[in-house]
Amino acid sequence: MTKNINEDLKKLLQNGYTCVLLCEGKQYVSFKRGVKPLIEWYNQGISGGRAADKVVGRAAALLYVLLKVEYVFTPVISKGAKEIFELFGINFDYLQETEYIINRKKDGICPMEQATIKIDDPYEGYKIICNKLTEL
Repeated sequence: MTKNINEDLKKLLQNGYTCVLLCEGKQYVSFKRGVKPLIEWYNQGISGGRAADKVVGRAAALLYVLLKVEYVFTPVISKGAKEIFELFGINFDYLQETEYIINRKKDGICPMEQATIKIDDPYEGYKIICNKLTEL
């Protein structure tokens, strides 16, 4: 059963969604980029389940901890995100690992990755991410 759920997540991601969360029989999907869908879902009180996300950096990983997901699939993961998932015992699969997530201009580190680079506490990370979103 778990394998089928994971395959379903991967297929949904191939449908053009940036992020997918399967939780308590409900399917949450988003076309929004970055961490915005994760912030919205957390603020709505959504918790648990399994997720697929196009790109997972450290900031997203911290938010997945707050969302209490049990599994995340991503084509691209940063080393920082792997550290967070391993620290908090979240199962994950990925296709490619990068040192860090790059920004949209492709000329440096993603601002969310940079803002959370030394953060291990998900609640502290949430505050920093929210502040960074208002700056951008």
